[in-house]
Amino acid sequence: MDEIFIEKSEGESVRVAINEYKGRTYLDIRQHFENQDGEWKPTQKGVTFSLDKIDELKEALDNLDIPEDTE
Repeated sequence: MDEIFIEKSEGESVRVAINEYKGRTYLDIRQHFENQDGEWKPTQKGVTFSLDKIDELKEALDNLDIPEDTE
């Protein structure tokens, strides 16, 4: 399935992916870390949405009032 990694910091990323589990397809947004062997491993920090919530999530992100100075 599709996946995108967004770097959070050195050795930490957020993975956004469409996954299938027990015959159901869902959106998973989860923090990952790089272990000593250079492999990316998931943490328990994350959230899962059913696919029918993706448009609602997109709309919520589009409607956020993001300050101009984000650094």
